[in-house]
Amino acid sequence: MKYKVYSCSFNLTDTNYSMNKMQGDNVLKENPQIRTQIVDTKTNNLLKNCKNEFDIEDQYEHFWNRLNGENELKTPYQTTNKFEKVKVIRVVKL
Repeated sequence: MKYKVYSCSFNLTDTNYSMNKMQGDNVLKENPQIRTQIVDTKTNNLLKNCKNEFDIEDQYEHFWNRLNGENELKTPYQTTNKFEKVKVIRVVKL
């Protein structure tokens, strides 16, 4: 099954970070800050056990936000993904 994932990153420590300042009804339309990716649960090992859009969202965020496992708990914001966190905005079944 294929899905289109809309996601973006937020920097939790920078008030000038572009996604942190977004407001209004049209923030998702034609926004270069929002990334899209087509994923296929048949070919993507990370997502192979996902059954629906919520599973995709949870697994996608888990992967990108916890690249360093429990080291994130010991030294938050000092590991590879530093200050940014990924948030899935929407998942659409194709």
